[in-house]
Amino acid sequence: MPAGRPKQNKDYVKHGSDRHAAILGLRKASADDEFNLDGWTLDVTNYPPNTTEIWFRQELKGKVNDLNSEPPKYQSRDPGAPFYAPELGEV
Repeated sequence: MPAGRPKQNKDYVKHGSDRHAAILGLRKASADDEFNLDGWTLDVTNYPPNTTEIWFRQELKGKVNDLNSEPPKYQSRDPGAPFYAPELGEV
């Protein structure tokens, strides 16, 4: 490793971590939160006042599912297949 380079990537966000939740717009739920799923909630002040309850519930469900799901398995063989990511230097 070249001198002066950090040993850890400071920009890395572990899948399923609290930082990942923050990027998704989730925060830990308290007893006062109206929308709560698996201990997570959305900050409703980030959305327009005419946003419906159904939309909030679906948005929360999708974000919590993303947070709790397994990270995708990337592949570099088939550009037409899901999660294609070419190896560095191939592009």
